[in-house]
Amino acid sequence: MDIYQMKYVVALAKHRNFTLAAESCFISQSSLSQHISKLEKELGVKLFDRTTRTIRITEAGRAYVEMARAGALTEDMYTCFFTSESSMAAYRRFFEVLLDSTGPVLWHCTGGKDRAGLATVMLLSLLGVPEQTALEDFSLANEVNRTEILYKVSQAKRYTEDPEELGTVADLAGVSPACMARVFDLAWAENIPMCTFIR
Repeated sequence: MDIYQMKYVVALAKHRNFTLAAESCFISQSSLSQHISKLEKELGVKLFDRTTRTIRITEAGRAYVEMARAGALTEDMYTCFFTSESSMAAYRRFFEVLLDSTGPVLWHCTGGKDRAGLATVMLLSLLGVPEQTALEDFSLANEVNRTEILYKVSQAKRYTEDPEELGTVADLAGVSPACMARVFDLAWAENIPMCTFIR
């Protein structure tokens, strides 16, 4: 499970329509469907009952969305990137590319904030940038994406006026400096130096 799958489930639960949910997440309808199916397989439960005409959220799906909205699934999103074997391998590869490069390197991901954001925070840390400065730099994504965040919240207002739900939409569209700070907390608590990724 990753932050993107969570975003996709929340979007599908809100829109009850694959096309609208995919548009709100800026991915294709088929990609959204694949991510939802993969998550359901990982969890071992159906989150949605699908027919050719309707999408109905299951009890398990409701529970998942409630946990997502309550922050239970997002609290560890960046620490999961930092600790999972596949993510660790990808970040090691990222640093190999940087170290082997003789010219500029561009990195990004679909949303351009969570995984790429963690890579940037790790790189800044390795370069000796103070933690607070790295987190402030990471937070700039919310300013850069302010228009997109406001747009997504305005679209969500077509379906709800609930401030908590609108806050969740804003959180999912942006970045969470508090969650990223947990990566530093984990690194200190577990004595995991950032240079782990360049060995």
